[in-house]
Amino acid sequence: MELVITACKEAAQHPEGIALYKVGKNLGLFASKTGPAGEAAQYALSSGYLELLRTENKAETVRLTPRGEAFLNEHLDPKPVLEELLAQLQQHQQTMPRWLAEIDAQFAAFRLRSLNYLEQQGTTLAKLVERTEAALRRINRTAEPTTLEPWQVETLVYLDTKQPEQTLAELFHHLEKAGFRDLTIPDFQHGILLMRDRGAIQLTAQSESSDQLQEPEYALIDEGSIFIGVKRV
Repeated sequence: MELVITACKEAAQHPEGIALYKVGKNLGLFASKTGPAGEAAQYALSSGYLELLRTENKAETVRLTPRGEAFLNEHLDPKPVLEELLAQLQQHQQTMPRWLAEIDAQFAAFRLRSLNYLEQQGTTLAKLVERTEAALRRINRTAEPTTLEPWQVETLVYLDTKQPEQTLAELFHHLEKAGFRDLTIPDFQHGILLMRDRGAIQLTAQSESSDQLQEPEYALIDEGSIFIGVKRV
């Protein structure tokens, strides 16, 4: 029976067919036509475990049948299969901690990115709230918030027609020459911020590469930045 099982195993590896008997160096399922090997070969054929495909020069080519597959499955030793399965399961079991560590690292990185993003959004929102509150305070201190002062109208006309961008000092001197000699620097700065809050003008900040600030008394400090110029929006 062992010879039949071994032959069926080998035949299962050659679905295209294999010689029934070994001849010289050529592959074959059984060593000879006589003796125990010959008897096992005839038993496999008569039992329907092998079927004859063709005969060439007295060489018989056979292949495993479905009945032979069933016979083979019944007589195969399950130990090697179970040992291989156990090895695979143990390998997966050993890699589980690494998988868990990688998942934990990914979640930690995601939490850190989320916290950084929320912190940035909170900082931006706080600045917007602070700026909006400051703008409302400036508007509330103004008697007629919707009405521009004459010097503010002159500022817009000057920026629209003459100089689209000016330093605050140059703009203040222009207003003095235009006849607004009673305009004080604090009122000028307050009015400039109101015009900025209403979207009429935009302030330009002092850059790090700028030379030493000329006439610093005209500069504006707002939201932690120093503004030295103004331009039309």
